Amino acid sequence: MLKPGPHLPDVRVVRTRSESHMFDFPKAADLTSADGVNIAPRRLVVFGGGELAAALDAQCALLGWESESVDSIPRAIELVAELGVGDGVLVMDHSGDSDAPVLGGALKAGIGYVSALGSRATQQARSRRLLAAGCGADLIAELRGPAGLDIGARTAAEVALAIVAEMLSVRTGTATIQPLRDRSGPINRAVPSQQ
Repeated sequence: MLKPGPHLPDVRVVRTRSESHMFDFPKAADLTSADGVNIAPRRLVVFGGGELAAALDAQCALLGWESESVDSIPRAIELVAELGVGDGVLVMDHSGDSDAPVLGGALKAGIGYVSALGSRATQQARSRRLLAAGCGADLIAELRGPAGLDIGARTAAEVALAIVAEMLSVRTGTATIQPLRDRSGPINRAVPSQQ
């Protein structure tokens, strides 16, 4: 049976909507569905479409994550309601129409990665709209915008990589882009629990 374990590399973090658990998988290859282990892939809901949405779908697929791009606010709200702490939401819309229902809903639900495209001026306007819609400053501070890590991304594929990398870094609690060669210690660090 599965035993909790605080060490790596044979530890996997299993997250539910409200809590995280670390389990030791010494013989993970021997596990079957009869063992009751069901680890869902990470999900990214993208509000908006186009070339970047397609690149995000491709990047998520490489990681074994699920992604869905939607243009309908009601559909985005439905999908956000299905997400958990290890999942993400990205709003590509700059108009502000989706800020309160999609971003505000995701922030209030405790989704692990909530992000939005747009300039710093767009982000400031977005923050004011979220505040007016009843989101507290502490929740608004959780919004990742402009979305993505600063890796010099220019093309849709590069921007998708920057966004997915940021989502991964937030999920694992390693929000740094310091090169491995410039860091001491083990390459595979323990992943902090997110609760």
